Amino acid sequence: MDIYKLTPSDKEESCIWFGGDYIFKSEWPRNPDGEYLALILTLDCKKTKRETGCANLPDDGFIHVFSTYDSDSYFLDLITYDDALKQSTERSPGYTLVAHSTSREKMLAPGIKIPRKNAGLKLDKVDPNTNYAGSLLAQKPVGRPLSRELEADYYFLGQIYSSDCPAPYQDALYLTDATACLLMKKKPEKNGQVGIFFVCES
Repeated sequence: MDIYKLTPSDKEESCIWFGGDYIFKSEWPRNPDGEYLALILTLDCKKTKRETGCANLPDDGFIHVFSTYDSDSYFLDLITYDDALKQSTERSPGYTLVAHSTSREKMLAPGIKIPRKNAGLKLDKVDPNTNYAGSLLAQKPVGRPLSRELEADYYFLGQIYSSDCPAPYQDALYLTDATACLLMKKKPEKNGQVGIFFVCES
């Protein structure tokens, strides 16, 4: 199957980047414990859509992917499938967040600032039945099929591999070899929550 691998890029105008110290929103999200979420990934929708032809992205604006991060505490259980689904079902704040914004006003990070790392997209082919250790965009998950419950409400957009995050935050998803799924809602919420993000079971 075809995938778009996220590869390091020196381009200043990259369509995707890990980390970063700002978002295009008026308020920085917090988790249920009141802690500021860490910015994991940002996608420029128009540029990403142009390069990949992905129909599951908004035509404009930015997708921001956030997660709980604490270098001194165990937090893996908070960012797995169960909590992400609970957040989506109950429409309450969670320990991860996928948000869409069409604003051009920048808000600086008040909490953890993961250094920005620009990413390019490289078209490649992989065996759909084999787990892939790396960050990518694709029409279907690689090696981890979605449940019927998820397929009913979400499109698969991609996965993020923790070790692809900038140093020293390769443990941004708690384990350096953790892989997280990024799913987009078929019917986005008006509050800007457009998907779910969770670490997959190994």
